[in-house]
Amino acid sequence: MAPLHVKFTTRTAARSPRPLPQIRLALEHMSHIRTLVLELPTSDLRTLSLSSPAPLLNTFTLFNWATHDPFPIPDDIFSLVTPSLRQLDLTGCTPSWNSPMFNRLTLLRVKPAESGKPTFTRLLEILSGNPQLESLTLINCLSPPSSDSHPRDPAVLLPMLTTLHLEDEALGCSRLLTSLSVPPTTAFKLSSFASASSHFASLFASIKNLGISIPVLCLEISSSWSRVTLTGYDHPLSASHLMPEEISTTESDINLYSDQTPHIEICLGLSQLTPGLAEVILTEGCSVMDLTRLEEIIAQNPISTSLGMVVESSWRGLFKKWQGVRTLTVVGSRCPEVLAALRNVQRDKTGLETVGPGGSAMTTADSSSSPNPAPDTGTGNPIPLPNLSTLSIKDADLEEFFNSRSSCGPASYLDLLVKSLRWRKKNGKRVETLVLEMCKHIDQDDVDRIGKNVGNVDWDGQDCAGDESEEEDHSY
Repeated sequence: MAPLHVKFTTRTAARSPRPLPQIRLALEHMSHIRTLVLELPTSDLRTLSLSSPAPLLNTFTLFNWATHDPFPIPDDIFSLVTPSLRQLDLTGCTPSWNSPMFNRLTLLRVKPAESGKPTFTRLLEILSGNPQLESLTLINCLSPPSSDSHPRDPAVLLPMLTTLHLEDEALGCSRLLTSLSVPPTTAFKLSSFASASSHFASLFASIKNLGISIPVLCLEISSSWSRVTLTGYDHPLSASHLMPEEISTTESDINLYSDQTPHIEICLGLSQLTPGLAEVILTEGCSVMDLTRLEEIIAQNPISTSLGMVVESSWRGLFKKWQGVRTLTVVGSRCPEVLAALRNVQRDKTGLETVGPGGSAMTTADSSSSPNPAPDTGTGNPIPLPNLSTLSIKDADLEEFFNSRSSCGPASYLDLLVKSLRWRKKNGKRVETLVLEMCKHIDQDDVDRIGKNVGNVDWDGQDCAGDESEEEDHSY
């Protein structure tokens, strides 16, 4: 008999609402099954027999729908015979962590029930026993701190690892990362939270110690109400940063730029309101990435969060370090600091930041690490993002008004945009292409006003505020 591949997923459920008889029939041939994927609630999983030896089983996925009702994996599952198992994916279960299933793996993904977490020591033993691991995902898998929670010394070596995905509390993540040694090319995804902002300090130190060093070419900065996410790609997400002579229309190149897979992603949140933490996450998060070849930035509403906004001077300090950036995309209109940071400011005698006359300015953040930054024509201070050629504004309300907040206001989004573009043009760093997509309260007069300060304007011709009015009319 040829090897069998048995898969029942949520997609399959729509076509076969009563799958259990067929699954039971397939499990009678366990000795021939190479792939077994079961996505079922605990009530159904309990009715299945998983006791037969599985000598050919290579991939085993067990996904319990009922998160409130964990599925206890039998201690003698498959009669402890799984010599060919290489890929193991368990969700919503309480496994026996001493099972031979956890040996010789190349892929391990575990999201256990709260009651089914391993001890920290046992988890490290499992990892050290799987030096061939290529992909490791641990979601809410770390036990609370205890006497056995000390970092491993020497670290667990995972020389073949290409992907590391970790989701858990900050201190637990820090302990685990300090206990691991992975290749510098490993793709890294971290989603973590903390009850105190101080917990993130050790986490950032552990990430640095991990030594991930692939250059990030595109950096995406986004936020929700209580979380800030930094996503780094080892390739650009668009071809807009390329010079015309560099653009190729071959199918392989088009596929390259449509690849949305990040190489590093750090998502951090706090359980309590802490103003200013968003700024810490941004600056510290950027410090653990290799941004020496950064070409593209995407900022998505980076201040709409309870963790506080990132102030203009911090953006400007980063922009002066990122000399190679040629493309900036700003999504939404709740990030005026990003636009304001595209021009320099000067400090008056009180130490407050003000826009300098004629574009003259003084730097407001350390830029000593920038190699030969371009100066503005007023005072010779570094120009933020001196090589910026393409600025994209998406889903912004050009009439949104900002009260006095550093040099951002009082002004409308449109006025702020024009002011920054005019400053760059006057200082010899004109934005060549401005892209306007899905914006609100915009018309041709606005586009013409903006166009005086850039090389060309690529406007999609839409005023999305009109679409909102139509939706409101239809709602009655």
